[in-house]
Amino acid sequence: MMEHSMEQPTGQPPTGAGARIVDRGYQRYTGVRLGVTHNVAVMVVAGMRRGLGLRRPAYAKLLPWLFISITYLMTLVVLAVVVLAGGEIAGDGPMYLRLFSIATIFFVLFAGLSAPDLLCADRRQRVLSLYFTAPIRRLHYVAAQVLAQMGLLLLLTLGPWLLLFIGNTLLAPSVWGYLSHHSNDLWHLVVGGLLAALYYSALALMTAAFSDRRPYASGIFLGLMLISTVVSNVISQGMNFSGHEWFALLDLANLPAQVMNWLFGAAIAAPLSGGYYLLVTLGVTALSLGVLAWRYLRGDD
Repeated sequence: MMEHSMEQPTGQPPTGAGARIVDRGYQRYTGVRLGVTHNVAVMVVAGMRRGLGLRRPAYAKLLPWLFISITYLMTLVVLAVVVLAGGEIAGDGPMYLRLFSIATIFFVLFAGLSAPDLLCADRRQRVLSLYFTAPIRRLHYVAAQVLAQMGLLLLLTLGPWLLLFIGNTLLAPSVWGYLSHHSNDLWHLVVGGLLAALYYSALALMTAAFSDRRPYASGIFLGLMLISTVVSNVISQGMNFSGHEWFALLDLANLPAQVMNWLFGAAIAAPLSGGYYLLVTLGVTALSLGVLAWRYLRGDD
């Protein structure tokens, strides 16, 4: 350890004459140890900031905030219509389902944009080993990225619909009367929003785990969504053979919307039922998380 004298003769350059070596020896860290939970929480917050473009150039903020703004704007427009219509409630099940179905495209685009931001930069810059200098394991890193992506997507899959529900409750002639008649809507929205956030997060992160280039990762995910939707619609709606309806389950982009329809009791094309959509959604989610974990547990990055 070097200590330098701060006093120097006027007009003369500083010299090392006042330096001395002090043997402090090895000292153990005696501060507070915050543990793995804190480390994971820090990574989650950092991931969400990165996904929202915070502390980054303006162009990195444009698309994430545009998608978020559109979903909330739809909700505000509906509430404005309710006010102009004299307080007639418009946020029943069918309205939630229509808005959720329309917003699905923004869920997909947002997931495809933000997930590569969470994974690709760390691998491209080869900084993953720096994370593991802290007392965390690879699964902690994966869990932190999944939670960060879920937190970002919940801004779209849950936030606007809770705002709509709260707005309708406050605009109702009787707040408690509305809550008593629409309490099921609330838990349907929460379950559907959480499931959609987890589903899109797992699928987008899984595809991003195999590329260190953000444009490629986004393209792979969006291409997978588009191709699955086209193939599913062509076979399930454009062909006529025994069991063609089951190919509707291949539409990866719209599985959460179909689960939401089931939760609200909306009709689903026979012979399918909402339970099948739920099982496929959970299966794709579990498979995506498993592949994502396997990709990082290999330790070759």
